[in-house]
Amino acid sequence: MTADVQPTRPAVDFDEYFGGLDDAVEHLRQMILARQEAQRGVDGAEQAVLAIVAGAMQAGGTVEDPVMRHVVRHLHYRISFLPSAELARTLGFFSKDGRANIQHMARQIGPAAADKPCTRCGGTVFTFSADTWVYDGLCTDCRKATKEKECRQSAARWEPRNKRWEHVRAGKVTAAVAEWRVATALVLAYPPATTPRGDQEGDWTWSKYEQARSVEKRLTSSLPEDIAELGVECASQLLPSAQTAADWNPDRACSLTEHLTDLSPTAVLSRLNTATTRRRPELKAEARELYADPPQEAVSVPRQQPAPGADA
Repeated sequence: MTADVQPTRPAVDFDEYFGGLDDAVEHLRQMILARQEAQRGVDGAEQAVLAIVAGAMQAGGTVEDPVMRHVVRHLHYRISFLPSAELARTLGFFSKDGRANIQHMARQIGPAAADKPCTRCGGTVFTFSADTWVYDGLCTDCRKATKEKECRQSAARWEPRNKRWEHVRAGKVTAAVAEWRVATALVLAYPPATTPRGDQEGDWTWSKYEQARSVEKRLTSSLPEDIAELGVECASQLLPSAQTAADWNPDRACSLTEHLTDLSPTAVLSRLNTATTRRRPELKAEARELYADPPQEAVSVPRQQPAPGADA
């Protein structure tokens, strides 16, 4: 068999591509030199402006003087191509690390007034930004009133959610006293000082131990057959800890709880877990019914005018 012969590609004549390369490189060099020369001119013009300001400072001028303040304010806010850092350094505003302190200079000269009045009340609009000329059409009082209105609207939107969360958190789970005491007895049987303490799920902590002791103390005066309520959040933390204790030593768990119930500890904890799991959706449904979200404000869309000559 003969191997396939790949067709040879014709050689490319690059002379036609690079014929004008020398002229292009020379033009680039000239432009770079022109840019460097222009940059030197910009630097010189910038230093000339700052030299005038420095001369006024040497003559005794300060930013407290109305004329001096007006000039510095104009240079800082309106002349965007003049570096504010160089202006602050010329005026003697330095931070502790020796850098120009633009914020201190801005506080001393105060804000600048915009050319247009407030679109809401007709008052003077001030800007506190030197990077860009910020103009939102509102004066300080109207801008504050707008923010307060937005905060009130946001609070009104969040208030039902917060109340729903509080309603679920304050919810109770109902069960027999004997069943709750089974859970607390299992937790209290294993002091946390003898086991690792951490934040990972399944680790033992003092908070769970103290929680079980608090619940047990509250249930001491009640009869085993009485009905008691326990918070959903409290039960959600207590029951997994009790199940962990029951799994460590099932025989000891049965001996610890046999005076309270004929059922096994796992059966009691399973029933309590089921009651707690069912109770949480019920509380959420109650909260949605009690604290509904406020109706959303309708957004008015401006009606477009028909183009001239269009059919009515």
